[in-house]
Amino acid sequence: MRERERLNEYRVRDNRERERRENIERERRENIERERRENIERERRENIERERRENIERERRENIERERRENIERERRENIERERRENIERERRENIERERRENIEREFRKD
Repeated sequence: MRERERLNEYRVRDNRERERRENIERERRENIERERRENIERERRENIERERRENIERERRENIERERRENIERERRENIERERRENIERERRENIERERRENIEREFRKD
C-alpha cells in the first residue's frame, strides 16, 4: 500500500510539474503572440501617421506650386493690363501731339 501511495505521489508531482511546464510554455506562446499583435498594431499606427505626414507635406508642396502658378498668371494679366493702359496713354499723347502739329500747320497755312 505504501508503495502505491508513493507512486501516486510521484504521479501527482509529475503531473503538477508537467502542468507547470505546460503553463510556462503556454504563457510564453501567448506572450509571443501578444507581442506580435502589438507590433502589428504599432506598425499600422506608425504607417497611418507616416502617410498623414506625407499627405500634409504633399498638400503643402502642391499649395506652394499652385500659388506660384497663380502668381505668375496674375502678374502676366497685370502686365498685359499695364501695357494696354500704357499703349492707350501713348496713343493719346501721340494724338494730342499730332493734332497740335496739324493745328500749327493749318495756322501756318492760313497766314
